[in-house]
Amino acid sequence: MKEWADLHTAKIKSLITIVLEGLQLWPYTLGLLESLVTVPALRKSALAEAPTLLHDLLERANRSKQGYNEVSKLCITLMSERLPEIVALPASAQSFFVRVFEIAVQEPSIDTVESVYILLRGACEELLEILPQSSLDDFREHLTRMMRTVKSIDDQLLSLFCLAAIARVNTQHIDPHTVSDSLRSDALTQESPHRAPSTRSRDEVQKFYSGERASKTMHLLALQVIYACRGDHTISQTTTIKHVRLAREVASAVEPAARQAWAKSNPAILRKLYEKVTQTPLYHAVQLEVNSDLNKRCCEWI
Repeated sequence: MKEWADLHTAKIKSLITIVLEGLQLWPYTLGLLESLVTVPALRKSALAEAPTLLHDLLERANRSKQGYNEVSKLCITLMSERLPEIVALPASAQSFFVRVFEIAVQEPSIDTVESVYILLRGACEELLEILPQSSLDDFREHLTRMMRTVKSIDDQLLSLFCLAAIARVNTQHIDPHTVSDSLRSDALTQESPHRAPSTRSRDEVQKFYSGERASKTMHLLALQVIYACRGDHTISQTTTIKHVRLAREVASAVEPAARQAWAKSNPAILRKLYEKVTQTPLYHAVQLEVNSDLNKRCCEWI
């Protein structure tokens, strides 16, 4: 679909208009729209052509469990990036975000953690400020526990999502005064303004990004990129790109001194990583993703 959008930019608006009109007539059109908006150009067009679309979907998701199950994935995809300037983040996004976050705390899995990560990376970045400190602590604790249960390298994508989500929670320092008035509510923000962070909780998970444990994190990242880029087509392009992007993000959260120390102690793994990045017949999109950063760092470290 992305290839079609790249080749037919002039037809994107017409396609989106037809699909949006179909939402009022045929229920199955919702699934079609969900597929289309995974492509950035189509997603931006849908938001631009129907500025109230996100608001309407969020209201539907917030009304009932059935509504949430029907449109939550679509809502998350629409908010996976910062919204166009002409589209304001609806106030209803805060209740939806809290619900997604609480589900991840109560039922931690790769799908629920990924949903939180997508929202934190995208349009809901500033909404982290409305969450009670106790919820953030529970979230960190559950993610840490999940990483300890991962045994197989095939399941390590879950560890990458956990590490990336924790890094975003830990590094999110939003001034309460900068949070939009429309995104505030007394019930949700009563604990958040000027809240004192839980030092014990943050210090515990911060060990993944500094000190001796950071070496294990870097080792995991390198092995995951090597595994994802092995080029035998047993992993889909989408999953491979997820591995690479998450590894890059988590690596950037690791203290520079810890990254350099690991690199100097593991030249063989770095060479293997460099080999996979530059020589394995990867998908073109993966090569672009990797070469933009990891290639450069490998060259610096080797």
